[in-house]
Amino acid sequence: MIGLGCIAEARRSAENDYRSQQAARRPSSGRFFSAQSIRPSTAASVNQSLQLMVSTSKIGGWIRLVIAANQQTIYIYSMKNSRSRTIGVLSDTHLYELDDRFSNQAVQAFSSCDAIIHAGDLTNKDILDVFRDKQLYAVHGNMCGFKTRTSLPESLEFTIDDYRFGLYHGDGIGYDMETGLISRFAEADCIVFGHTHQPLVHKFNSVLFVNPGTFRGTGRYGSSGTYAIMTIDERGLSAAIHTLPPDL
Repeated sequence: MIGLGCIAEARRSAENDYRSQQAARRPSSGRFFSAQSIRPSTAASVNQSLQLMVSTSKIGGWIRLVIAANQQTIYIYSMKNSRSRTIGVLSDTHLYELDDRFSNQAVQAFSSCDAIIHAGDLTNKDILDVFRDKQLYAVHGNMCGFKTRTSLPESLEFTIDDYRFGLYHGDGIGYDMETGLISRFAEADCIVFGHTHQPLVHKFNSVLFVNPGTFRGTGRYGSSGTYAIMTIDERGLSAAIHTLPPDL
């Protein structure tokens, strides 16, 4: 019979192995998991020298972890991210070089974010160096120079925590921006774009649209720069527009 001590050891070993695998696959994700065990089934007589097998599957943001010892399932876990994920979104920075002002603004706005999305018109891709410790997604825009246009894609599709994102600067779409972007990213849960310098967050045909506006303000006596913070938590995917302090 498998004693409780063996089962507890199997659980600890499997959890440690699983966390190690996740850390190896996503070294910058910073994800932590909490587990709730289901009462194990009655243990059959097996060799006390346990040979663990661990399998995982994702279902709607939850991770199902099955631990088997010598072909007998002894634990099943339902695991979920124990903290929310935050994503910083900016666009239309229109900078030809990385300067102190932009660096300070980026730190103030995005220091707590896990990932960064830039929706184009950087103008120089070197400004992305300020986000080198973040998971980064970026595209070029119509005002980007040759170096940036050849280094960054025109559009990008990616997944964060099972949510599908579409990213495009927005030039050339026309007046009906939402319909044009949905035709480009038919499977997206969220579409991020820029170009218009008009910040917005709204849903259209169940798709979350986010335009962070222009991160670069229009001058001392003009409007301040804007950006968006997206959150993924137990309630789902959401976004909010923020304004940079005028004196920053």
